Amino acid sequence: MGHCVESPSQHSSVRRSRYWRLGIVGHGRYGQVYCAVDRQTGQLVAIKQLNQQNSLDRPELPELRWLLGLQHPNILACQAIEPTAAGQQLILEYCEGGTLRNLMASPVRLTRADIVPLVSDVLAGLAYVHQRGIVHCDVKPENILLRYCGDRWVAKLSDFGLAQPKQVRTPGSLVQVGSPPYAAPERFYQQALAASDLYSVGILLYELLLGHRPFSGTADQLRKAHLSQPVPLPATLPDSAQIILRTALEKQPGHRYESAEAMRLALRELDLPAVVNPEPGRVVETTPFCQLKAPIHALATQSQSLRIPGPTTIQSEPANDWIYQVSRQQLWACRNRADSSAEWISLTTLPAAVTELQPVPQGCCVLTARSLHVITPQNPTRPSQVAQFAEPHRLAVAPSGNWFAALAQSQLQISRLFDPQGQLFVSAKARFRRSIAITPSTVRQIIGIDSRHVLIMSDRGAETHLQLLTRRGQYLSEWQLPLPLHQLTPTATPYRWLALDMAAPETAVLIDFKPYRLIRLQLEIAPHLITTFPWGYGFADTQGQMQLLDRDFCPVGTIQLPGRPSAIASTNAHAHEIWVATWSDDRGSLFAIDLRQLDLNLVL
Repeated sequence: MGHCVESPSQHSSVRRSRYWRLGIVGHGRYGQVYCAVDRQTGQLVAIKQLNQQNSLDRPELPELRWLLGLQHPNILACQAIEPTAAGQQLILEYCEGGTLRNLMASPVRLTRADIVPLVSDVLAGLAYVHQRGIVHCDVKPENILLRYCGDRWVAKLSDFGLAQPKQVRTPGSLVQVGSPPYAAPERFYQQALAASDLYSVGILLYELLLGHRPFSGTADQLRKAHLSQPVPLPATLPDSAQIILRTALEKQPGHRYESAEAMRLALRELDLPAVVNPEPGRVVETTPFCQLKAPIHALATQSQSLRIPGPTTIQSEPANDWIYQVSRQQLWACRNRADSSAEWISLTTLPAAVTELQPVPQGCCVLTARSLHVITPQNPTRPSQVAQFAEPHRLAVAPSGNWFAALAQSQLQISRLFDPQGQLFVSAKARFRRSIAITPSTVRQIIGIDSRHVLIMSDRGAETHLQLLTRRGQYLSEWQLPLPLHQLTPTATPYRWLALDMAAPETAVLIDFKPYRLIRLQLEIAPHLITTFPWGYGFADTQGQMQLLDRDFCPVGTIQLPGRPSAIASTNAHAHEIWVATWSDDRGSLFAIDLRQLDLNLVL
C-alpha cells in the first residue's frame, strides 16, 4: 500500500525498527510526523522525528517529557520516547481525522452538534493539564487532532512544544509569540496563565462560528489588536454565543472564565440557528435509452480501447462503449450507438447472483459468489469464465487486473488474471493459498487496494475491522474503525476509497490508505448508491435525489433523477456522462444523462 521510507543503507538500528513508516502526515514544530505501523502489534502510530538539533536533552525542550505523564481522552497519548540514529522520536497515538484545521478548511458543514462537542473536548483536555500546573500556550486548530469515536469526532490536544508551568508573576518585556492569531494579550508580555489558553479557545470558537478570526494582519498588527482593539461581534450571532465569546476574549485574564471547566459548562448554553433544508434538485428531463424488463442491480461500461499497464494500447474496431447490466444472474450487453436503437444481447446466465461489475484496464470483470468471468474488448459479447468454486467465496480483483483474490473458510487464494501483455489466463492457477485469522461470516468485502495489497473488511458489531495483507498473504496491519461501513468504493484518487456509514444515513466517509486518514462528509440526502467520477463523487437516495461533489468535496449541484435508481455507473470514456437504471411498480428504464446539459457548477 505504501512503501517503507526506511532504506537498507540506513543505520542498523533503523533497519531493525519495530515501526514501518507509511508516509509523512505533517510537520511539527520540532520535526516531521509520520504515519507508521507497529510491526509487533499491527497497530497504527504517529512518529514525530526530532533531529539532533531538537533533541529532548536541550534545556528549552524539557516540557516534552511531560507527555509521558499525561493520560486523558482529550490529550494525544505519547507511548514512548526512543533514540534513533537521526536523533530521537516520539511514538504517539495516531489520529485518523487529521487536524481540526483540515476539517475547518474543508467544505464540510459544521453544525452546533459538531462545534459544541469539539470545543468541549479541548476544554476538558485543558482542565486536565491546568490541574497539573501546565499551560499549553499554543491552542490552535493545527494542534487539535481528531479521532472518530461513537458517532462523532473526538478532539485531542497535541503539540506541547511551547507548554510552560503555570505562572503567577509580573509581566515581562514584549516578546514574539508562537501563534499571534490565537495569543492572549498577556502572552506578548511573557505570562503563561490558565486564562491564556481560554482566550485561545475563544478565538477558536469565534472562527468555528463565523468562518474567520476576529483579528488579522502582521504579527505586530495582531499584537496591537489583541492588546487594545475590541472584539467585533456581529449582531447576527445569537445572544448565547455573544456572551461566551465576550467573556472568553476579555483583555484582562481575571475577567475571563475562572477555569476551563467553567467555560465548558457555559458552552452547553450555546444556541445556534438550525440548518436550512436545501432546495430540491433540478429535475433531469431526458428520453430513456431503453425500457427494462427486470430490475437492474449492477451497471458498467467498457471502452473499445484496451489499455494495459505500460506504453501499449490495443485498439479494436471503432465503436462506442459497450454497456453491461445485470439482473440477478442474467448478464446483458448493449452497444452505445448514437445512430441506432438499443439492442440488448443476453450474454449468459451465471451460476450465482452477480455481486459486482468491476472495470479494469483490460476489460470488465463479473464477480459472483461462485465464479469470476471477464469480458474483453476483443470479445465484448463472450464472457470468459476464469474461475469457478464449489462453495461461496468473496472475490476481489486488483485495479491493475493482474490478479484476483478469493476468500472462503479463512483460506485466502491469489491467482493470476492478466499477464503484462494484457492476455487473459483463462484457466487461472492459484499462486498460493494461505490460512488467515478471520471469521468468514463477518467478512463484508475484500478489496484489491493496488497491484500489491489486499484489504479485508469485516463487521465487528457497530465497528468495521480492516486487515491489510500483501498479495502473497503477508499480514501488514489492521485498523478498527468505530463506525459500521458498507459499499467501500474506489475513487479516481489513488488509495482513496469512499463508503457509506450505516449508523449515520446522511454521512459518507472518505478513507485514505496512504497514509491512513478518515474524512466524514455530511450530505444533504441519505444515499443508498455511490458513483465516482474523475472529477468527484455522486450520491443518490432511494427517491432519485442525487448530490454531486467535486474532488475537494465542494458542492457541484443536486439533481432529481427521472425515477427511483436501482443502479448507477459512470463511464470510463466520458467524464460528463452517467448511466442510471430505474425501477418502480414493475417498470424500469435506462437513462444516459449528460451532466453538461444541466445547470451545475461543473468544470470538466
